[in-house]
Amino acid sequence: MLVRHVPCRTPPRVQVPIRSICLVQSSVPPSSSSWSSSLLPAFRSGIAGAVAGGTAASGAFPRSANRQRRVMATSTATATSPDVVVFSRPGCSFCAKAKALLSRRQVRFGVVDVGAEPERFAEATERGAMSTFPQILVGSKCLGGFDALKLLDEQGRLIEATQREPQDEVYIAPTPPEKIVAATLPKAIQQQLLQRAEEMANLQYQAGSKPTMSGFLRYAITRSPRQDQSQNVPLNLAAAPGSSDPPAALPNASAEQLAALLRQSMLQLLDNFSDPESGDVNYVAMRQSAEWNLFRALASELGQLRLQSQLANMPTEERKAFFINIYNAMTFHGVTTFGRRSGAWYLYCFFITPAVSYRVAGTQLSLDDIEHGLLRAQPNYFEEDDQELQRKLRLPQVDPRIHMALNCGARSCPAIGVYSGKDLSHELDTAVAGFVADDGNVLITDEPKLQLGVTELFKMYLEDFIGDEKDTGKALAQWILPYATGDKKELLERATKQPVQLNWLPYDWDTNGPDVPLDSYVYSVF
Repeated sequence: MLVRHVPCRTPPRVQVPIRSICLVQSSVPPSSSSWSSSLLPAFRSGIAGAVAGGTAASGAFPRSANRQRRVMATSTATATSPDVVVFSRPGCSFCAKAKALLSRRQVRFGVVDVGAEPERFAEATERGAMSTFPQILVGSKCLGGFDALKLLDEQGRLIEATQREPQDEVYIAPTPPEKIVAATLPKAIQQQLLQRAEEMANLQYQAGSKPTMSGFLRYAITRSPRQDQSQNVPLNLAAAPGSSDPPAALPNASAEQLAALLRQSMLQLLDNFSDPESGDVNYVAMRQSAEWNLFRALASELGQLRLQSQLANMPTEERKAFFINIYNAMTFHGVTTFGRRSGAWYLYCFFITPAVSYRVAGTQLSLDDIEHGLLRAQPNYFEEDDQELQRKLRLPQVDPRIHMALNCGARSCPAIGVYSGKDLSHELDTAVAGFVADDGNVLITDEPKLQLGVTELFKMYLEDFIGDEKDTGKALAQWILPYATGDKKELLERATKQPVQLNWLPYDWDTNGPDVPLDSYVYSVF
């Protein structure tokens, strides 16, 4: 069981963690501020989603506003709208499974994508009898989520249940296909990137850096990464090392716009190369696709020096969202390019050596730099004279909710999310609520006695969640409680008032999908 170290984490789902529901919105408060478990508490990263359209409010809409939004959405629908509508969010594996099941049964359905239309979060909450994703509605009737849909199918009642009642006159307008978050990149953007993508397809250079056994042993003892970026080659170069960089393909795009396009490109890749049943990603086939070279072309645009002033002047919440998304993109890029396995050596090479880094605004950043130096604002980072920009970019303090947003490509990593910056607190609350809803991450029972099981993710970053509190079980229950619902919430309330036995649930570091061949340069000392 590998713990992330104070300096770096990493997946993306690229994986879609196993959970039966993805929470939409819950009554959560605004944010407050052995080798495996002790060696690397910070390995993780992943993929986040792109946001199109407006932004959602950070709390529940007032009742009257809910009705107004509902009426507006309904008024744009007509009798030609599909009878069945799936309220879905980007990165939700159970949303993908629900849509796959409906497709297999040849049930016509529309999709309301709250990543593309975040203002419809409230509509999803009001129309359904629950605050989770997916929600499947037939007119005004809510069938429930994926588990309910699967049960109907097993009982042979799915087709019957998806028929509209004759007297039901409620029609829900689906999200236009061109606005779906995982939809194809805008044609104009594709045209601008076409030549660069062709160049990336032919660009060959060795990225990453070579590990040393002495560095590995030093890190095992000191847990200090001491990364030498001068020996590391970024993954997102637009030209081979030593060659002149070509002109920018998107010279007028802002840093925030580039990050949004990169998120959209990742979601499209995952949508095209993931198995909705298992959540596994075929990285090997992905690497051979034209879409992969578009992703690489977009990633190379982040290296432009002109973005420095934009990042330095970016508000704190937008900067936090930007680096969550970049971290997830880097992990996704690294897993697809270098391959990865579970085990201390492979995670050390991937996150710490480091193998994975990007050039961002002319400055080289590793996964460790972003997670621990910028997002967690840990000491002993960016102390060199030439690291003034990094010091400006680091956040004033850690927001523990980031740990439910960073995806490292491992099976136990949090689900992919949509992080836009404009409503980041609400988006992070949603991510935490979905994470807590999964019994694989938080499991509390009272038979024969009160026991709280939590994923080792909490153990890896314990100080971020509970500070110096001595009663770990009680303190974790207090932190988790505002994000829980139903029976789990009731038991957590008891755990904050009476003794509770704390158990650590195992963390699965395996990647999700067929293994990508390992890059011998970044994983071998020879």
